[in-house]
Amino acid sequence: MIAVIVGAGPSGLGCAEALLPHGRVIVVDRIPVTGGSAGWDDPEIRRRTHQLTKSAVQWRLGATAIRWTSSELLVLGPDGAESIRADHLFFAGGCRPRTSIECAVTGQRPAGVIPATVAEHLLSTRQQLWRQPAVLGSGPWADRLMHALDAAGTMSIRVLLDGVHEVVLDDHDRVTSLRVVTDSGERVISCDAVILADGAIPVRNIVGAIDDDAPGVVYIQPTPTGDVVQRVDAARRQAAAWIAAHQIAHQIGGSR
Repeated sequence: MIAVIVGAGPSGLGCAEALLPHGRVIVVDRIPVTGGSAGWDDPEIRRRTHQLTKSAVQWRLGATAIRWTSSELLVLGPDGAESIRADHLFFAGGCRPRTSIECAVTGQRPAGVIPATVAEHLLSTRQQLWRQPAVLGSGPWADRLMHALDAAGTMSIRVLLDGVHEVVLDDHDRVTSLRVVTDSGERVISCDAVILADGAIPVRNIVGAIDDDAPGVVYIQPTPTGDVVQRVDAARRQAAAWIAAHQIAHQIGGSR
C-alpha cells in the first residue's frame, strides 16, 4: 500500500505511525516543519519526527496539497508542482473552532475577536493582546485556554453558549464588552478580547477530499483534546481501526 498523509501535526504523525508497517508513507504539510498546532519544538513532536524519519517516512514539508483525484495528489512546493500517486489519501488536517457566525456573534466587527487556535499560539510565544479576554464556548480548546490564561496571570471570563440566542458586539474599533442575549434577558460582560473556543469543525480544504464519501480518502481528524501524546495516540487508533476494518496486510520493505 502507498499512503499519502496531509498534515504533519500530532494527528498526521499518529496516522503515519499506524500506517508505516503496512506500506510506503508520504507526509505532506504546507509549513516546512512537523508539529502543526503543537509546534515544531515540542519534545514529543521532535522525538516522533526523528523516529519516523529513521523508519523511512518520506516528507514533503513546505508543500501545499491542492487536488486529489482518487489515486493522485497534486502538491505545490518550493520546487514546483508534483503529482504523488497513492492508494489512499489520509487527511489529517486537524480541526478548527467555530467562527463568529457559527457562534451566533452579531453586531459590529471590532478588533480583538480571535480564534482559539490563534490565541493558543500567542500564549505559547508569550504574546498577549488582551488584559481581560472572554473565552466563548465549551469546545476542546476552552479548558486549555482557561488554564493557560490563568497561568499567565490573566483575568479571563468563560462565556458558555448553552441557551444563548446571540452574542452582540457593539464596539466599532476595539472590543470593550459584549452582550449575551438569552430568554431571560441580556447581560453585558466587560472584556477587551473575545476568544472563539466553541466546537471542533474538521478542516477540509483539498479539492476532491472534502466530502465524507470522497473516493480513496480517509479522514483522521479526532477531536483535539489532551496533550500531544494523547492527540497522537487518538489519531493512531483511528488509523489502526481503518486498517483492521479493511484488512490491510503487513508489508515488508514499504512496498505495495
